[in-house]
Amino acid sequence: MNSFRENRSDEVVGDHSKCRVLLVDDSAVFLKALDRLCSTIPGVVVVGLAASGADALEQAARIHPDLVLTDFAMPWMHGLQVAQCLAARPQPPRVVLMTADDDVSQAAVGVDGVDDCLAKSDLTSALENVLKRLFPNRLVGGSATTQ
Repeated sequence: MNSFRENRSDEVVGDHSKCRVLLVDDSAVFLKALDRLCSTIPGVVVVGLAASGADALEQAARIHPDLVLTDFAMPWMHGLQVAQCLAARPQPPRVVLMTADDDVSQAAVGVDGVDDCLAKSDLTSALENVLKRLFPNRLVGGSATTQ
Protein backbone atom coordinates (compact mmCIF):
# COMPACT_ATOMS: atom_id res chain seq x y z
CA MET A 1 0.00 0.00 0.00
CA ASN A 2 1.24 3.49 -0.73
CA SER A 3 2.32 5.37 2.34
CA PHE A 4 1.82 8.97 1.29
CA ARG A 5 -1.03 11.01 2.67
CA GLU A 6 -1.45 14.57 3.72
CA ASN A 7 -4.08 16.31 5.74
CA ARG A 8 -4.16 20.09 5.55
CA SER A 9 -7.45 20.55 7.34
CA ASP A 10 -6.02 22.31 10.40
CA GLU A 11 -5.47 25.43 8.31
CA VAL A 12 -8.78 25.55 6.46
CA VAL A 13 -11.38 23.33 8.14
CA GLY A 14 -13.34 26.36 9.35
CA ASP A 15 -13.15 28.26 6.06
CA HIS A 16 -16.44 27.48 4.34
CA SER A 17 -16.12 30.37 1.88
CA LYS A 18 -13.95 28.15 -0.33
CA CYS A 19 -14.65 24.77 -1.84
CA ARG A 20 -12.68 22.30 0.31
CA VAL A 21 -11.36 19.41 -1.77
CA LEU A 22 -9.92 16.02 -0.86
CA LEU A 23 -7.77 14.56 -3.66
CA VAL A 24 -7.48 10.78 -4.01
CA ASP A 25 -5.14 8.84 -6.30
CA ASP A 26 -2.72 5.97 -5.83
CA SER A 27 -0.06 7.84 -7.86
CA ALA A 28 1.94 10.35 -5.82
CA VAL A 29 3.12 12.04 -9.02
CA PHE A 30 -0.43 12.51 -10.30
CA LEU A 31 -1.64 13.75 -6.89
CA LYS A 32 1.04 16.45 -6.85
CA ALA A 33 0.10 17.57 -10.37
CA LEU A 34 -3.60 17.62 -9.45
CA ASP A 35 -2.81 19.60 -6.30
CA ARG A 36 -0.97 22.18 -8.43
CA LEU A 37 -3.91 22.37 -10.86
CA CYS A 38 -6.41 22.92 -8.03
CA SER A 39 -4.24 25.71 -6.61
CA THR A 40 -4.85 27.70 -9.82
CA ILE A 41 -8.63 27.67 -9.38
CA PRO A 42 -9.92 30.60 -7.30
CA GLY A 43 -12.23 29.55 -4.50
CA VAL A 44 -10.72 26.06 -4.19
CA VAL A 45 -8.53 24.84 -1.35
CA VAL A 46 -7.11 21.33 -1.12
CA VAL A 47 -7.63 20.05 2.43
CA GLY A 48 -6.16 16.59 2.02
CA LEU A 49 -4.39 14.08 -0.18
CA ALA A 50 -5.16 10.37 0.05
CA ALA A 51 -3.41 7.43 -1.60
CA SER A 52 -6.25 4.91 -1.31
CA GLY A 53 -9.99 4.57 -1.05
CA ALA A 54 -9.77 3.54 2.60
CA ASP A 55 -7.62 6.57 3.41
CA ALA A 56 -10.08 8.79 1.55
CA LEU A 57 -13.00 7.51 3.61
CA GLU A 58 -11.10 8.01 6.86
CA GLN A 59 -10.00 11.53 5.95
CA ALA A 60 -13.46 12.49 4.65
CA ALA A 61 -15.02 11.44 7.97
CA ARG A 62 -12.57 13.64 9.83
CA ILE A 63 -12.26 16.75 7.65
CA HIS A 64 -15.68 16.89 5.92
CA PRO A 65 -14.59 18.12 2.48
CA ASP A 66 -17.11 19.66 0.11
CA LEU A 67 -15.73 17.58 -2.75
CA VAL A 68 -13.82 14.33 -3.10
CA LEU A 69 -11.96 14.19 -6.42
CA THR A 70 -10.98 10.55 -6.76
CA ASP A 71 -9.33 8.26 -9.25
CA PHE A 72 -11.57 5.46 -10.48
CA ALA A 73 -8.93 2.75 -10.84
CA MET A 74 -7.16 2.11 -7.54
CA PRO A 75 -6.16 -1.14 -5.84
CA TRP A 76 -8.33 -2.59 -3.03
CA MET A 77 -11.14 -0.02 -3.33
CA HIS A 78 -11.92 1.80 -6.56
CA GLY A 79 -13.37 5.29 -6.82
CA LEU A 80 -16.91 4.13 -7.46
CA GLN A 81 -16.87 2.21 -4.17
CA VAL A 82 -15.55 5.33 -2.42
CA ALA A 83 -18.40 7.37 -3.90
CA GLN A 84 -21.02 4.85 -2.82
CA CYS A 85 -19.65 4.65 0.74
CA LEU A 86 -19.61 8.44 1.00
CA ALA A 87 -23.16 8.70 -0.39
CA ALA A 88 -24.41 6.53 2.49
CA ARG A 89 -23.15 9.04 5.08
CA PRO A 90 -25.11 11.98 6.46
CA GLN A 91 -24.29 15.16 4.52
CA PRO A 92 -22.04 13.45 1.97
CA PRO A 93 -19.55 15.44 -0.07
CA ARG A 94 -19.87 15.81 -3.81
CA VAL A 95 -17.78 13.24 -5.69
CA VAL A 96 -16.09 13.57 -9.06
CA LEU A 97 -14.39 10.49 -10.49
CA MET A 98 -11.30 10.75 -12.67
CA THR A 99 -10.48 8.06 -15.19
CA ALA A 100 -8.28 7.28 -18.15
CA ASP A 101 -11.08 5.12 -19.61
CA ASP A 102 -13.84 6.95 -21.49
CA ASP A 103 -16.20 3.96 -21.18
CA VAL A 104 -16.01 4.16 -17.38
CA SER A 105 -16.64 7.88 -17.45
CA GLN A 106 -19.93 7.46 -19.35
CA ALA A 107 -21.13 4.56 -17.18
CA ALA A 108 -20.27 6.19 -13.84
CA VAL A 109 -22.32 9.36 -14.27
CA GLY A 110 -25.67 8.82 -12.64
CA VAL A 111 -24.47 6.13 -10.25
CA ASP A 112 -25.47 6.92 -6.66
CA GLY A 113 -22.87 9.19 -5.11
CA VAL A 114 -21.16 10.24 -8.35
CA ASP A 115 -21.72 13.85 -9.35
CA ASP A 116 -19.50 13.81 -12.42
CA CYS A 117 -16.73 11.88 -14.10
CA LEU A 118 -13.82 13.40 -16.00
CA ALA A 119 -11.17 11.92 -18.22
CA LYS A 120 -7.77 12.57 -16.69
CA SER A 121 -6.65 13.93 -20.04
CA ASP A 122 -9.38 16.62 -19.81
CA LEU A 123 -8.79 17.78 -16.24
CA THR A 124 -6.84 20.90 -17.15
CA SER A 125 -9.56 22.17 -19.44
CA ALA A 126 -12.68 20.80 -17.72
CA LEU A 127 -12.18 20.68 -13.95
CA GLU A 128 -12.86 24.34 -13.23
CA ASN A 129 -16.13 24.30 -15.21
CA VAL A 130 -17.32 21.19 -13.36
CA LEU A 131 -16.52 22.82 -10.02
CA LYS A 132 -18.37 26.00 -11.03
CA ARG A 133 -21.41 23.89 -11.89
CA LEU A 134 -21.29 21.94 -8.63
CA PHE A 135 -20.48 24.96 -6.43
CA PRO A 136 -21.94 27.99 -8.22
CA ASN A 137 -21.96 30.22 -5.13
CA ARG A 138 -18.30 29.63 -4.30
CA LEU A 139 -16.60 29.62 -7.69
CA VAL A 140 -17.35 32.58 -9.90
CA GLY A 141 -15.38 34.49 -12.48
CA GLY A 142 -12.29 33.45 -14.37
CA SER A 143 -9.00 31.95 -13.33
CA ALA A 144 -5.50 31.43 -14.56
CA THR A 145 -6.66 28.33 -16.43
CA THR A 146 -9.47 30.06 -18.34
CA GLN A 147 -8.19 33.57 -18.92
